[in-house]
Amino acid sequence: MNARDELIELLHQEATADRVKNSPLRDVPVVAAKLAASADAILAAGYRKQLTIENDKLVIDDGLLLLEVGSCTCSPYGSSHEHGCGYEYLDDLTKPLARAGYRRPRVVTTVAELDALPVGAIVLDSDPDALLKTDNGWRSLIDPDEPFKSLYLSLPATVLHEPEAS
Repeated sequence: MNARDELIELLHQEATADRVKNSPLRDVPVVAAKLAASADAILAAGYRKQLTIENDKLVIDDGLLLLEVGSCTCSPYGSSHEHGCGYEYLDDLTKPLARAGYRRPRVVTTVAELDALPVGAIVLDSDPDALLKTDNGWRSLIDPDEPFKSLYLSLPATVLHEPEAS
């Protein structure tokens, strides 16, 4: 429930609680439009409820800090979330994350992309096996005895390390 809807519900509860059985106002309906206008005015005046956020409800999606308030109804891996989709926007962290040196890991999805990686690259395939690219092919970091070709890796694979160009 977003802040506006929560305020409308609170105002409705307060309005109906104030109506005593013998009050002449007991039969007057609570007008939804008036409650919505009151909620909008409260928010426009700058009133905010302090958030208590559980860490497991925080989500970072494409550098945006979001609060999970329900199941997201947007398409998977979308770059933006629609209002009321299950996430509430908190902050854009893309620039601070980039300044601190954080980046989204590169994911390769084809054998051609694997072959284009330089010697010394390390990937984590979807098995998940950590593999090092050598002059003779790929070698498992767990069992490095036998090199094998790119087409034997389970894709997609996450690039963990790419050596600097010399």
